Amino acid sequence: MFVKLVAALVICGSVSARTKELHSTRNNASVGHVYAGSVNRTGLAAYYFDDVPIGANDSLVFHISMGSHTESLRSLFVVVHSNQSTLSLHLPYQVQGRNYLELSRTLCYTPYGNGTNDTIFVAISTASEETVDFKLSLNYTTFIVVGGMGDLKITPSRPIFLASKMPESADAALIKFMSEDEGTCAIVSVQSSSCPVYDEIDTVNYKGSHQTMTTRAGVNIKKSEIESWPWVFLVMIMMPHVDVCREMYSLIPRHNTSNEIINTDDDEFVVAGYAKPSSNPSTRKQLTIFVEPFNSDETYTRAVSITLGIIGGLYALFFAYAFYCYCRNQRLIKKFLAGMAESTSVLSGTGSSEPTPFAADARDAVDDPPFPFGVPDHAVAVSGPSTVGGRDEPYPPISQDSSEDEDLDRLSDLRDHKDLYRMKSNVCVADLARKTPKRLRKKYKLYAWNLVTVAIFYALPVLHLMIAYQTVYFKSGNEDLCYYNFWCSRPWKIFASFNNVFSNIGYVSLGLLFYLITYQKHVNYHLKIEIRPNKKSQGIPKHFGLFYAIGLALMMEGVMSACYHVCPNWFNFQFDVSFMFMIGGLGMLRMYQSRHPDVNANAHSAFFGFAVIIAISVLGTIFNDSAWFWSLFIIFYFSITFYLTCQIYYLGTVKLDWKIFQRAAVFIRTEYLYTNRPFRNLLPAKPDRFVLLTIGNIFNWAFGVVGFVVKPQSFGTYLVAIFIVNLMLYFLFYVIMKLRIGERVYCLPLVLGSVNLVTWLSALWFFYQASSNWQLSPALSRQLNRDCELLAFYDYHDIWHFLSAISLFLSFLVVLILDDDLDHTDRTKIKVF
Repeated sequence: MFVKLVAALVICGSVSARTKELHSTRNNASVGHVYAGSVNRTGLAAYYFDDVPIGANDSLVFHISMGSHTESLRSLFVVVHSNQSTLSLHLPYQVQGRNYLELSRTLCYTPYGNGTNDTIFVAISTASEETVDFKLSLNYTTFIVVGGMGDLKITPSRPIFLASKMPESADAALIKFMSEDEGTCAIVSVQSSSCPVYDEIDTVNYKGSHQTMTTRAGVNIKKSEIESWPWVFLVMIMMPHVDVCREMYSLIPRHNTSNEIINTDDDEFVVAGYAKPSSNPSTRKQLTIFVEPFNSDETYTRAVSITLGIIGGLYALFFAYAFYCYCRNQRLIKKFLAGMAESTSVLSGTGSSEPTPFAADARDAVDDPPFPFGVPDHAVAVSGPSTVGGRDEPYPPISQDSSEDEDLDRLSDLRDHKDLYRMKSNVCVADLARKTPKRLRKKYKLYAWNLVTVAIFYALPVLHLMIAYQTVYFKSGNEDLCYYNFWCSRPWKIFASFNNVFSNIGYVSLGLLFYLITYQKHVNYHLKIEIRPNKKSQGIPKHFGLFYAIGLALMMEGVMSACYHVCPNWFNFQFDVSFMFMIGGLGMLRMYQSRHPDVNANAHSAFFGFAVIIAISVLGTIFNDSAWFWSLFIIFYFSITFYLTCQIYYLGTVKLDWKIFQRAAVFIRTEYLYTNRPFRNLLPAKPDRFVLLTIGNIFNWAFGVVGFVVKPQSFGTYLVAIFIVNLMLYFLFYVIMKLRIGERVYCLPLVLGSVNLVTWLSALWFFYQASSNWQLSPALSRQLNRDCELLAFYDYHDIWHFLSAISLFLSFLVVLILDDDLDHTDRTKIKVF
């Protein structure tokens, strides 16, 4: 055995440069004693610990320190050999530019092989011609963690690793690491219980999973990933620089150019089996470990089943309502056909008359649902006499043919013809609903088709990128790549945090449910128009294309949010907010469409605007600290706000071209300069619209100024806040104006709106109870980690997912039925605001 020890020294290079014969000194030693000695290049100090009993719960800690020599040539080479492992050590011990004159290591023993005796050899040599003093000891330490362990002290030169055994009934576990020393940084790792163990900063990433930490960390392990299950090793290493835990990314390696020598050794350096830590709090860290095993099958099945059960209940209610509507529609059709047959018989005197086919005009009054549904046969099979040919409308339509309408709409006289109606002092919905239903049907159908096209081209690369992220996460073991709530991160299959991904099912399921509700309402309206064609000129124009697009956008928000939560970090946060822009924008367009169907934006214009916003979001994430970027953004933001203000106030009659300044000068000259009452013309002709736009501009100006001054770190969240606030402001204005002009709001929208207010407030509360934050470093983000709050599976952010999905669903459901009280009101009596 002694020959093997000398051979190990040769392999380590400790004797390769020697030209003189080694003089070996063998010393018998025992556990629990401190041995002092010295060595130079001509000698080899060897210590022999014979027949050392290793208890079932114990291991051995080897500690060595050297005298305070600053010369770089005075160094020690140490080899520690046992039956299961061999350690090769060097003093001074260098860690990230700092040199430590003492070193402590725990000997590796497979925990299921303990309870036997071992023989340990320690050999010490040096390449220095001068004598180097040292002290060493070998001590017992508690090795097995059962449930938890506290008062674990580590320093950069004194890492610790322990073993823990999981219960037979558990197939997963959460290992929690806690510390009150916020000003220090550590690396924690969970490795399979096989030797060698990697307990150095440079080697800890070779095996298992590892994280940086300041006060909290949590490593989730699964039975399928640990070869040595139920045994695992828990490794704790302190970093000499706290900046490693405080900075998000470091592209330039840190080093200490002064090559600082640090001596944390004391004369009495053995305390309770460990080397005595330094009294300087910045050079040590105290940790506590908690081991929380659980059965993933039982936990996951309960949480997923309850979630799917609630969603299934909502769908059951919808299908029950859809079946009721189907039965009601069938009764209405039979009643209508019976009445039609009776009136035809009376008029003709015989019962042999063929029913007159229903006019195509009535079918053109509504738009067919887009994919994947079509209008069912019972909704279009009604036929009978019709008087739709003689239109009972206050103004004739511009054209019955869309191609002819597109040609005529470019003529200047027709533009003046449109302005005649749009610039009246009291504009009604009939003035802004004069385009043919066929043209509007094509216009608003494009929203859903464009959204599907964007979703396919956007989602597939994102999905591929997230799979790559997750693969690197598992292969590297570096858990600093993703910002999870590690204390409530439930791994399953390829997902490191399955609960955060699965909780987005609320967006997908409720988005699909909203799509189905819109389809059902569309079918009911289609049937009503066919039975009573005169109803097509009553109520708010029913164009459902934007509602279908909103349902699809809500589903895609769930898909993209799930992709983001596969590995949430600074680089892919834009995936989580992209469809939020579209949801907010489509919601505002849909509410504006209700009373301005002819002047609403086209699908290609809207989606081009969304693309510009997403591009700005990406640039803002990259150049968030640049004053030039914020200056250009504020100019662009205020310019767009001013342009949209003009378009909304003048109902789309403002033409943006090079002659706009000339027209503005003529307008100012004729309206304000060459008039007897210039100040009277300063009063807004449309005060309600003026109030809305003034309030909206104040909020948007405030957002711009605050953003320029504060420069929020999450630029994407800043843009989403702008969209959501504008959406809420417009919704509130719509409801207030609706009540102000004497329109009613049915009980159902009021109840749903009240519930929606509660869900929004609750959702926002959970949103601000952050359990992680990618704006911080991974270690500082883990300070926010907290336990699961619902069904031992969902955390606060998951609850935010559910509540925000419900809130968005209820918000758009209220918009869908808000104007049902106007279904029997002629459009000439419905005011525009």
